[in-house]
Amino acid sequence: MPPILGVRVDYRVNGRPVPEEAVASRDFIADLLGRNRLTQIVPPAGISAVTPILKLSIDHTFDKGEARSAGFQSGMTFGAADRDIRDDFSVRISLTDPRKNRRRDVLYDTGQNGVYRHAVVTRIGGSTSGLLPSDYPGAYQRMLESVVASFLKDLHVAGQESNPIIFVPDTREDP
Repeated sequence: MPPILGVRVDYRVNGRPVPEEAVASRDFIADLLGRNRLTQIVPPAGISAVTPILKLSIDHTFDKGEARSAGFQSGMTFGAADRDIRDDFSVRISLTDPRKNRRRDVLYDTGQNGVYRHAVVTRIGGSTSGLLPSDYPGAYQRMLESVVASFLKDLHVAGQESNPIIFVPDTREDP
């Protein structure tokens, strides 16, 4: 029997919470994990104090002025102007199991947390240069699939390591 898991999602667009997108994203991820029989998903009302939780915090950012300008430019040229609009996503994922004791000496447990960055680029006019075109909801769902798959892979790798280490690039300037 697959493990029991609850899924929670927080979704923000340019810093503002969007509860309906959080629900839609949560339902998609729950369906994805349940359909693949990786887990047995607990509905939100059934989550208890001992239910393991997969939590995603999705920060979606885009430039409103650029999006308006691209739409206006496309309308004025009847779609003949080429323009790209970029939607950036930063997805923080955590997996917690209240039944397991957390080690107090671990500052950052690489097996429990992950931050994944992606973007969806909408092209207005022009060619997609060999890329597989998609509608926006399809592109967003493929991004979520990729993020969840990457997290599960990272979680598995971290579980295999006796002493998992994460390397973070040092972006400080030399003194």
